Amino acid sequence: MEIRDLIEVGRQARYQENYANALDIFEKSVLIAQSRKDSTALAIAQLNIADTYIQMGRYDEASLLLQELEADTQNRQHYTPLAYVMCLQGYLAQIQGNWEQARDLYNDALSIAEKANADGAKGRAKGHLAETYLPEGNAAYAEHLLREALPLLDQTNDVELASHFIGQYALTMLQLGRETDGDRLLATALQRAQRLNFVTEIRHWHQVIGQRQLDKHQYKSAFEHYHQFLQLSPDPM
Repeated sequence: MEIRDLIEVGRQARYQENYANALDIFEKSVLIAQSRKDSTALAIAQLNIADTYIQMGRYDEASLLLQELEADTQNRQHYTPLAYVMCLQGYLAQIQGNWEQARDLYNDALSIAEKANADGAKGRAKGHLAETYLPEGNAAYAEHLLREALPLLDQTNDVELASHFIGQYALTMLQLGRETDGDRLLATALQRAQRLNFVTEIRHWHQVIGQRQLDKHQYKSAFEHYHQFLQLSPDPM
């Protein structure tokens, strides 16, 4: 199996929240990349390990690995993987509530991606930047960023975060009062997550749509979405 195919198998395991298996696969990918002196595949595998650590709540390990990757990619002047490293560092800051730091890191990622002419990384950086403006109520600027981000991700076939960013676009539309567009995009976000069998995103958007339907007094639809949300939720025991 080619190393990039192996990494994709690891991603699929992560999408289904089989994190231990995903880590095993990514670690094997690291060893293969090192043996072949494939620096690009090595960076991709290590980024996926860091991402998996974040999903598992192992933030210190993720931070340490990302710092090492940042230093290595800077030293090698590998600016495309460096942009992805900065995006992931921003996401790590964001989920820990450090919004200003996250925005700074996303801006750094965007600058590096532009320098490298890396459209996929530019798309991720712009999409993540948009998220930092929504809590401030600046949906107009978030919309501007997302309208630029989504085509870049489509053009580079970067499907991993498509559901996430389409969902953020939906929330932006709702914040702007464009409810029909918002509801349509929420449904699209859910469909894109289902296409990848991305359990984390599927569960999240069922919950969001369920609450949205409940707020509109659409109780049958709300029940159906919340039922799916609970079906996909980890057993508390």
